[in-house]
Amino acid sequence: MRHRLLSGLLVGLVACLWSWQTVWVSPAYAGTVPSSLQSGMVIEWLKIRVAPEQRNLYLETDAKIWTPALQQYPGFIDKAVWLDPAEPAEIVFVIRWETRSQWKSIPVEALDRVTQAFDQAFALDYELVEEKEYCPQED
Repeated sequence: MRHRLLSGLLVGLVACLWSWQTVWVSPAYAGTVPSSLQSGMVIEWLKIRVAPEQRNLYLETDAKIWTPALQQYPGFIDKAVWLDPAEPAEIVFVIRWETRSQWKSIPVEALDRVTQAFDQAFALDYELVEEKEYCPQED
């Protein structure tokens, strides 16, 4: 279980560093944050890998733990689950937030507590394999 948590944290850190590099360092942004990231809706996109025979249990556990935890925070709009029929080991979550600042204002400690509760309830292996962030195109 600790391996999954550390692996998830490492993937999250890499994704954050990649996002930071893309938004803050990329010449296209010239060191500024697009206004759509500051004030518009943002999509949190997560891809999870889990044994195909455990997928339904993972989804049930997620619906009981992660979804209610996220719903309590200002800015949460909704959460959708997408399944690829060709990849039964993958689950994609698309979580919509009113603004990036509302999403990113969730305390890390709170996310850690939810991760621990989830890992206790779903005591099987899974992996966060991809984490992305999408914002609307500026006019």
